[in-house]
Amino acid sequence: MLMVLLISTILNAAPASALPKISSTPSIISLQEGNSTSTSIALDEPIICPTSPCQLSLTFTSSDATLVSVTPSTLTWLDTEWNQTRTLTISAIADRTYKGNQRISLSATAVSASEYYSGFQVSISVSTIEIDRSPAEIAAEAARVAAEADAAKKAKEQKELTELLSVIPSIAGLALNLGDLTNSLLTTKCVKGKTVKNVKKGAKCPKGYVKKK
Repeated sequence: MLMVLLISTILNAAPASALPKISSTPSIISLQEGNSTSTSIALDEPIICPTSPCQLSLTFTSSDATLVSVTPSTLTWLDTEWNQTRTLTISAIADRTYKGNQRISLSATAVSASEYYSGFQVSISVSTIEIDRSPAEIAAEAARVAAEADAAKKAKEQKELTELLSVIPSIAGLALNLGDLTNSLLTTKCVKGKTVKNVKKGAKCPKGYVKKK
């Protein structure tokens, strides 16, 4: 009796390193939005069914199909193909919307008449890396552009003011020259010693004054 129990214990003990019935390599994936990669799906034992035909199929679904897709969605093995590896193409979709980094699960449940495989579940974990800018980053960029535009406007206004101030002395000198010219055209200078008086053009000089030539 003791020998029977010992044998039963040995047969039922699964080694710590035992592979899953259906494995994916790799089973943990990291993808930047817009990129794709592949993973291999393999069976560890022949497909044995009580009746023929005997096959196994896996249909993968994504926990968020807007972020991660898988092609083909369904893999199938005939019993004569159990040792063939199948390949899935996994894609992280570029959605042009900021959602941050996400973790998506691709899962499938084995459908088969094989008692060994029927109902066995396969899961692949996909971490997506966001490429779109967050609202905070967009706001910061808009603020930076606005600040640069404001600084450029102030610099332009300062330059125009400096240029204006630089020509004011010339304008003032021109005004003085025009005033002298106007005064000389509309008046006549009358002198008496060192005293000078301007009289209206054509008018006589005051008594004691003579017209300056």
